[in-house]
Amino acid sequence: MESGAGGGDGTLRGPGGPEPARRVAIALGFAAVVVVFAWVQARTSWYLAIDQFGYLSFARDLTAGRVDHPSAAAEILALFLPGATADALGQTYVMRDGALYSRYAPGFPLLLALTSGLFGEPAVHEFNAFAMAALLPVIAWLSRRLLGSAWLGLGAALLVTMLPNQLLLWSISPLRDIPCHVLTLSAVALMLPRRGREELGAGRAAVAFFLLGFSVSMRVDAVLYLVPVGLLFLLRGTWRPAVLASGALAFLLGVMPLLVYNALATGNPLVPTQAMEFDSVLSRVPGAALEAGRRLAEIVLPVDAIAAVDKSGPRQFRQLVQGGGFRLAHLQTSLLGNLDLFPTVFGWLGVFLGCLGALFAVARDRAFAAATVPYVVVATVFYSFWTRPDSRYLAGALLLFAPLVLCGARLVVEVVASKAFFRRQQALRVAFGFVLLGGLGWYGVSIDFDDVSARPWCESVLVGALVCGICLGMARDRAAALAVRVFAILLALGLVGVFGWRTGRSLGTQASFQAEQVAQAQENFARWVPPGSIVYTSYRYGRPAENINYYTDSHAIYLEEMLRWSLSHRTAIALGAHLGRETWLLVTPDEALRWRDNPFLRNFAELEVVRQISPAENRSYFVASPRHRGIPLVLARMSLRKGLRNPGAVSGAGSR
Repeated sequence: MESGAGGGDGTLRGPGGPEPARRVAIALGFAAVVVVFAWVQARTSWYLAIDQFGYLSFARDLTAGRVDHPSAAAEILALFLPGATADALGQTYVMRDGALYSRYAPGFPLLLALTSGLFGEPAVHEFNAFAMAALLPVIAWLSRRLLGSAWLGLGAALLVTMLPNQLLLWSISPLRDIPCHVLTLSAVALMLPRRGREELGAGRAAVAFFLLGFSVSMRVDAVLYLVPVGLLFLLRGTWRPAVLASGALAFLLGVMPLLVYNALATGNPLVPTQAMEFDSVLSRVPGAALEAGRRLAEIVLPVDAIAAVDKSGPRQFRQLVQGGGFRLAHLQTSLLGNLDLFPTVFGWLGVFLGCLGALFAVARDRAFAAATVPYVVVATVFYSFWTRPDSRYLAGALLLFAPLVLCGARLVVEVVASKAFFRRQQALRVAFGFVLLGGLGWYGVSIDFDDVSARPWCESVLVGALVCGICLGMARDRAAALAVRVFAILLALGLVGVFGWRTGRSLGTQASFQAEQVAQAQENFARWVPPGSIVYTSYRYGRPAENINYYTDSHAIYLEEMLRWSLSHRTAIALGAHLGRETWLLVTPDEALRWRDNPFLRNFAELEVVRQISPAENRSYFVASPRHRGIPLVLARMSLRKGLRNPGAVSGAGSR
C-alpha cells in the first residue's frame, strides 16, 4: 500500500497511477461547498445565547478600541462589591479591578471585528457560513494528502458534514469552533511531506505555525494541535536555523493577541481569563470557586444601599466566580462518555475501521499516524478532565478520525484484493472475502434507520462500497488498485447522493429569529424603555439579557445573577437610582407580583406595569426558548416612592 502522506502530492495519484475522474471529484466537492453554504446561511440565527453574545460584544469593544466592556453591571458591582472578583453577564465576563473582561480568548472576536469593519456589523452573522464552507475543502485537502485520493478526500469531507457531530449546529451562529478547526487542520495539512519535496521550507513552516498560533488565540486548548504539528516537524528532520526561527516567530506572532489580552485582563500574559477552571485540578470535590457559587443562595452579605454608595472603602468578599471545571476526578466518568461519542457519530463499523486504520498508520505510515492518532488520543483524554463529555470539545478528534475510518476501509479492500497477502491461495482469499461479506451483511441489516440523523445512511453507503470493493477484489485476475478505486468512487458518489437528499429536504427553511425580528424587538424597547435603563429578567424564559445587551441601549441583568451577588431587590433599585438609571422588569406576571408584594419593597418602591406581553409577542421582546412556545410576560418599571428619590437616604439591604 502506498503511503498516503508521502504519495498524496499535487498530481493526485492513487495506487498504480493517476486517479480516474479526479476532476469530477473536485467538481462534486465544489458543489457540496455551495450546498453547505446555502444550508448554513438559510439557518443562521440572529438570536444570541451566552457564547454568541460574548464573542460579538467583545468584537464590538475591540472595534471601539477597548478590551474591557462598559456595562451597568460593572457599575453596580463596583459599588456593591468593591474590590471583588465576580462573574457577570451570564458568566461571559469577569469583574476584575472595577472592569469587566471577557472570559473568551480574543482571536475570534478579532476576526469578527475585522469583518464588521470591512463589511458592516450585520456581516458577522454570515461569518460562520463562509467558515463552514471553507472547512469542507480543508478536510478534503487534508484527507487527500493523507490517503492519496481525491475521491476519498471528498468522502471524508462529506462524512464529517453529515454525521451527527453537531458541526452544522455550531456553524449557524457566530461561534469560534468552526473557524478554529479550519486553521488547525490547515496547519496539519501544510506540515505533511510532499513527494519529491521532503525538506520543509521556511515559508511553509511559518504559515503553518502562524495558523496554529492564531488558533490558540481563538481558543487556548487549540495548543493541543502542537502535538501533530510538532511530530510532523520532527519527522521532516529539518533543523535549519531559518526554518526553526521562522516557525517559532510565526507561532509567537499568531499567539500574540492572546498574550497581550491576558496581560491586560489578568496581569499575566500566560494566565488566561478562564484560568479559574483549572483552580482545582487535583481536587476530588468541587472547586472552591464553584462551591462558592453553589452556596450563594445561603449567603447574606452585610452590604446595604448606604454602604454601597458611601466612602467607607472596599470590603473583603467571598469568591463569586464559578470555576474548577477541569479536574482529574472527572476522568472516571467523562472518559467513558467521550469514548461513547465515537460510535454515536461513526457507528460501530466506523469505529472498527478507524481503529484498523490507526493501527496501519502506526505500523506503515509515520506521517499519517503523526497527523491523526496522537491528537485523537490526547484530545480524548484531555477533554475527559472536564465536567461532562461533549462533542463540541472533541470536534477536532472526530474530524481527524474520519480519514482513519476511510484508511481502514481501504485497507480491508486491499487485503482482500492482494494475492501476495494470502500467498496466492485463491481459495483462502475468497473464503476470507465471504466472511467479510457475511459480517457486512449482518451489520447492514442491523442498521437502525429510525435514527433521525444521517448516520444510518452514511453507514449503509460505507457498507455498500465495501461490499462492491471486496467482491471486485475477490475476482480472479483483478488488480488491487482497481478494487480500491471502485470502492473510493462508489463511496464518494453514494455519500454525494445521501448528502443531497438529506440537505435538500430542508433547504429554504429560515431560522425563526432573523434581522426582521431583531428590528421589531429593538423598536419595542426604544418605544417603552429609556436608553441606559437596567432591565432585570430571567434565563428561564430563554436568553433575553444577552440580546437586550447587544441589540439595544438598555442593560439587562439576570435575576439569577442577583442571587449570585446576593443583591437584594431593594438594593438593586437603590443602586439604579444612585446611578441615574431606571429599573425595569421583563418577567412573568407572578414574578412581578413577588416584587410588588415584597414587604421590604412595599413602602420603598412602586411597580408600574407598562406593557402586557402575550406569548405570541415574546420574540418581539427578545424572549425565545426551545423549552416553550411563548409565555405571558410583563414589562414593568420600578421606581422609588416619593420622598426616597435620594438613594443615600435608604437604609437596609432588604430581602430577596
